[in-house]
Amino acid sequence: MTSGPIRNDEDLRRAFRRLGIEHLRELLAHDLEHGVALVARQGAGAGAITGPGNALYSRVFEVTGIHDMGAQFANGAALSIPDTVMPRSYVSHRESIEAAMVGTQLLGVRAAILARFASLLMLLYAVGAADGFTQRMIRRACIGYAIIDSIIFWRWRHA
Repeated sequence: MTSGPIRNDEDLRRAFRRLGIEHLRELLAHDLEHGVALVARQGAGAGAITGPGNALYSRVFEVTGIHDMGAQFANGAALSIPDTVMPRSYVSHRESIEAAMVGTQLLGVRAAILARFASLLMLLYAVGAADGFTQRMIRRACIGYAIIDSIIFWRWRHA
């Protein structure tokens, strides 16, 4: 397969194998490390970064029972008749499920990092909006920067 678009399920599986779950884990570890360093500088604990990732994982995989199903299959406990059908399906899609689990945690960690920067982003947005409104008022008054500069110059000269 070339690096072209993913057209079907087999292309998706090949892409996961090529990139590998290890790449997602490296991304998660890297983002988690930087997020914990960020909150340490801000005076908060590591839970401010790990909490949203774990909460999102819990809501998606523990509430639906996928996490418990994987733990039960990993333990090798005695299985009931319906449980003998599920391991085959779970094992055949294990790479995709594992990638979804790590990806969900990664999404939570990145959302937490973005939330830590929200106040800075809002401040920058406010500064940009104030600058934009000022430029709009100048344009609506039909005076350009050259006229404003000359007004300031003449006021300074005759002061």
